[in-house]
Amino acid sequence: MLVVWTISDLIGIVLFGLIVIIGVIAWVFELIKQSFCKHKSYFENSACNAICHHCGKNLGFIGYIRGKK
Repeated sequence: MLVVWTISDLIGIVLFGLIVIIGVIAWVFELIKQSFCKHKSYFENSACNAICHHCGKNLGFIGYIRGKK
């Protein structure tokens, strides 16, 4: 079976790869930011979860977070 690669196929694959790489890099930076955050202030969302003001990490059930303080 013969596979024919055109320029548009290669450009599409390269662009898709770049988008995936940029997404992974952004995700890693977000994880690093959340891991170094002290989570000193938070707010409650409609699902009763505590969300950090600084990094946006979901800290879990608000009742548990309030009980720890």
